[in-house]
Amino acid sequence: RGEAVPHPLAAAAFAASPVAMFAAQLQDGHNPRPCRNGKRKQARCAEKVRNSMPEVLCVSGCRSGEVAQILCGDYTPHGRNHGRPVYKLKCAVDGSRSVFVYFWDLRDGSSHSGWLFGHQVGGGKCWAHNPDLDARTPPPTGWRVPLDGPVDTSLQVS
Repeated sequence: RGEAVPHPLAAAAFAASPVAMFAAQLQDGHNPRPCRNGKRKQARCAEKVRNSMPEVLCVSGCRSGEVAQILCGDYTPHGRNHGRPVYKLKCAVDGSRSVFVYFWDLRDGSSHSGWLFGHQVGGGKCWAHNPDLDARTPPPTGWRVPLDGPVDTSLQVS
Protein backbone atom coordinates (compact mmCIF):
# COMPACT_ATOMS: atom_id res chain seq x y z
CA ARG A 1 0.00 0.00 0.00
CA GLY A 2 2.91 2.36 0.51
CA GLU A 3 4.08 1.59 -3.02
CA ALA A 4 4.16 4.63 -5.29
CA VAL A 5 1.74 4.64 -8.20
CA PRO A 6 3.29 5.49 -11.59
CA HIS A 7 2.29 8.95 -12.74
CA PRO A 8 0.84 8.89 -16.27
CA LEU A 9 2.74 12.04 -17.19
CA ALA A 10 6.20 10.68 -16.35
CA ALA A 11 7.59 11.47 -19.79
CA ALA A 12 6.34 15.05 -19.78
CA ALA A 13 9.07 17.64 -19.52
CA PHE A 14 9.30 20.11 -16.67
CA ALA A 15 7.60 23.28 -17.88
CA ALA A 16 7.23 26.78 -16.55
CA SER A 17 5.19 29.50 -18.15
CA PRO A 18 6.75 32.89 -18.94
CA VAL A 19 4.59 34.37 -16.17
CA ALA A 20 5.96 31.85 -13.64
CA MET A 21 9.53 32.57 -14.75
CA PHE A 22 8.91 36.32 -14.39
CA ALA A 23 7.44 35.79 -10.91
CA ALA A 24 10.44 33.67 -9.90
CA GLN A 25 12.81 36.38 -11.10
CA LEU A 26 10.88 38.99 -9.13
CA GLN A 27 11.00 36.75 -6.08
CA ASP A 28 14.79 36.62 -6.38
CA GLY A 29 14.87 40.43 -6.51
CA HIS A 30 15.73 40.60 -10.22
CA ASN A 31 13.68 42.81 -12.53
CA PRO A 32 13.82 41.21 -16.00
CA ARG A 33 12.23 44.24 -17.65
CA PRO A 34 11.76 47.87 -16.66
CA CYS A 35 8.54 48.89 -14.96
CA ARG A 36 6.67 51.67 -16.76
CA ASN A 37 4.70 52.71 -13.69
CA GLY A 38 7.65 53.34 -11.41
CA LYS A 39 9.53 51.51 -8.72
CA ARG A 40 6.65 51.61 -6.21
CA LYS A 41 4.42 49.41 -8.38
CA GLN A 42 7.34 47.08 -9.09
CA ALA A 43 8.02 46.72 -5.36
CA ARG A 44 4.32 45.97 -4.63
CA CYS A 45 4.28 43.29 -7.35
CA ALA A 46 7.45 41.66 -6.01
CA GLU A 47 6.05 41.72 -2.47
CA LYS A 48 2.83 39.99 -3.61
CA VAL A 49 4.86 37.22 -5.23
CA ARG A 50 6.96 36.73 -2.08
CA ASN A 51 3.92 36.69 0.21
CA SER A 52 1.96 34.23 -1.93
CA MET A 53 4.35 31.35 -1.24
CA PRO A 54 4.65 29.99 2.32
CA GLU A 55 8.24 29.54 3.51
CA VAL A 56 7.55 26.12 5.07
CA LEU A 57 4.76 23.58 4.60
CA CYS A 58 4.11 20.99 7.29
CA VAL A 59 2.61 17.68 6.14
CA SER A 60 1.12 15.42 8.81
CA GLY A 61 -1.24 12.48 9.25
CA CYS A 62 -2.10 9.76 6.76
CA ARG A 63 -4.00 6.50 7.27
CA SER A 64 -1.25 4.51 5.57
CA GLY A 65 1.71 4.27 7.93
CA GLU A 66 4.07 3.51 5.04
CA VAL A 67 2.96 6.58 3.06
CA ALA A 68 3.05 8.72 6.22
CA GLN A 69 6.72 7.80 6.70
CA ILE A 70 7.40 8.94 3.13
CA LEU A 71 5.36 12.18 3.05
CA CYS A 72 5.24 13.63 6.56
CA GLY A 73 7.62 16.41 7.51
CA ASP A 74 8.53 19.97 6.63
CA TYR A 75 8.77 21.13 3.02
CA THR A 76 10.62 24.19 1.74
CA PRO A 77 10.18 26.08 -1.56
CA HIS A 78 12.04 24.47 -4.46
CA GLY A 79 11.18 26.50 -7.57
CA ARG A 80 8.01 26.55 -9.62
CA ASN A 81 6.16 24.27 -12.05
CA HIS A 82 3.20 25.17 -14.26
CA GLY A 83 2.96 28.57 -12.58
CA ARG A 84 2.73 27.28 -8.99
CA PRO A 85 5.30 26.73 -6.26
CA VAL A 86 7.13 23.43 -5.81
CA TYR A 87 8.11 22.27 -2.33
CA LYS A 88 10.71 19.67 -1.36
CA LEU A 89 10.79 17.58 1.81
CA LYS A 90 13.61 18.91 4.00
CA CYS A 91 14.79 15.57 5.34
CA ALA A 92 13.40 12.22 4.25
CA VAL A 93 13.04 9.66 7.06
CA ASP A 94 15.50 7.25 5.46
CA GLY A 95 17.61 10.04 3.96
CA SER A 96 17.65 8.41 0.53
CA ARG A 97 14.50 9.61 -1.15
CA SER A 98 13.42 13.00 -2.44
CA VAL A 99 9.77 13.95 -2.08
CA PHE A 100 8.17 16.93 -3.80
CA VAL A 101 4.70 18.45 -3.73
CA TYR A 102 3.93 20.20 -7.01
CA PHE A 103 1.15 21.31 -9.35
CA TRP A 104 0.39 19.76 -12.75
CA ASP A 105 -1.97 21.70 -15.02
CA LEU A 106 -4.45 20.53 -17.68
CA ARG A 107 -2.02 20.48 -20.61
CA ASP A 108 -1.94 16.66 -20.63
CA GLY A 109 -5.56 16.02 -19.66
CA SER A 110 -7.57 16.23 -16.48
CA SER A 111 -7.18 12.74 -14.98
CA HIS A 112 -4.19 13.63 -12.80
CA SER A 113 -4.13 17.40 -12.97
CA GLY A 114 -3.87 19.20 -9.67
CA TRP A 115 -1.42 18.82 -6.80
CA LEU A 116 0.77 15.74 -6.41
CA PHE A 117 3.28 14.27 -3.97
CA GLY A 118 5.97 12.54 -6.01
CA HIS A 119 9.60 11.47 -6.07
CA GLN A 120 10.34 14.21 -8.63
CA VAL A 121 8.41 16.95 -10.40
CA GLY A 122 6.50 15.25 -13.21
CA GLY A 123 8.05 11.93 -12.22
CA GLY A 124 6.83 8.39 -12.48
CA LYS A 125 6.08 7.74 -8.80
CA CYS A 126 3.38 9.61 -6.91
CA TRP A 127 1.88 8.83 -3.52
CA ALA A 128 -0.97 11.35 -3.18
CA HIS A 129 -3.13 13.56 -5.43
CA ASN A 130 -5.41 16.53 -4.86
CA PRO A 131 -7.50 17.57 -7.91
CA ASP A 132 -7.96 21.20 -6.75
CA LEU A 133 -7.01 23.25 -9.83
CA ASP A 134 -7.82 26.60 -8.21
CA ALA A 135 -5.44 26.36 -5.23
CA ARG A 136 -2.37 28.59 -5.63
CA THR A 137 -0.47 26.53 -3.02
CA PRO A 138 -0.92 22.90 -1.91
CA PRO A 139 -4.43 22.51 -0.42
CA PRO A 140 -4.70 21.70 3.29
CA THR A 141 -7.13 18.78 2.82
CA GLY A 142 -8.73 16.63 0.12
CA TRP A 143 -5.71 14.42 -0.67
CA ARG A 144 -6.28 11.00 -2.28
CA VAL A 145 -3.96 8.24 -1.09
CA PRO A 146 -3.18 6.41 -3.36
CA LEU A 147 -3.81 8.52 -6.47
CA ASP A 148 -6.97 6.66 -7.43
CA GLY A 149 -8.01 5.95 -3.84
CA PRO A 150 -10.44 7.69 -1.51
CA VAL A 151 -9.76 11.04 0.14
CA ASP A 152 -7.64 10.55 3.25
CA THR A 153 -9.14 13.05 5.70
CA SER A 154 -6.21 12.63 8.09
CA LEU A 155 -3.57 13.88 5.61
CA GLN A 156 -3.10 17.59 6.32
CA VAL A 157 -0.93 20.27 4.72
CA SER A 158 -0.41 23.45 6.76
